[in-house]
Amino acid sequence: MIELSEKTIQIIDTLFGQEQRAHVYELLRTECAENIPFCENHNPPNMERIRFSVLKLSEGQIDKLSQA
Repeated sequence: MIELSEKTIQIIDTLFGQEQRAHVYELLRTECAENIPFCENHNPPNMERIRFSVLKLSEGQIDKLSQA
């Protein structure tokens, strides 16, 4: 599992309220990881780019994060 980078955590902390952050961390660790099709061999910088995109699409909303 590729852990969240400090930059990813900073973005999460900016977009989401404190009560949502633990859930967002877990979602990104488990659902936005090497299990994405064609990402099995991605390195941390590549996964970070994907996670940044997912966070941008979420607009700070859990329901949109789940859809992204």
